[in-house]
Amino acid sequence: RSTFDLMEAALKAPLDTVDVSMFAGSADREVSTKLKVRRGAPILVREHTALDGNGRIILFGHSIYRGDLRFRHTFRRAALA
Repeated sequence: RSTFDLMEAALKAPLDTVDVSMFAGSADREVSTKLKVRRGAPILVREHTALDGNGRIILFGHSIYRGDLRFRHTFRRAALA
């Protein structure tokens, strides 16, 4: 189950809005150390924010990926009945 499905189950209500964005950046000192890349190396950043029906942020997070890795990220959500 996805994080968003788990959040809806915990809240016993559907999420109203989920925004996901991805953008390219460069590794600063902290990120370069954690990802074991040189400072300034290309990275990919994924951010997500989930809002409830009242517009309150209930989940925010980000992931940072090395720029030299290959991956596929598929966004899929079943339609509500």
